Amino acid sequence: MKKTILAVILLTLGSSVAHSEDVNSDLMAAPNDYVLSLLALCKDYAVEDDITALELKEYLLGCINGELAESDYQGIKVVPKED
Repeated sequence: MKKTILAVILLTLGSSVAHSEDVNSDLMAAPNDYVLSLLALCKDYAVEDDITALELKEYLLGCINGELAESDYQGIKVVPKED
């Protein structure tokens, strides 16, 4: 069930990101420390959802972009590296 919900979320985010690419140019980029805090949060979610290593990168990107969209920030294209 969790994987089905995740798939629906990722498909929704993917289509909305593609559709609203021009709209996102009006949004501000999130501060790096905020994005890194979302990365840590999404990693916790991934553990709870039993996400495999193969699915992790895509899951994290979708999760972070979902959180950024909720906060009215521009999405990211790659998962940030932790310092």
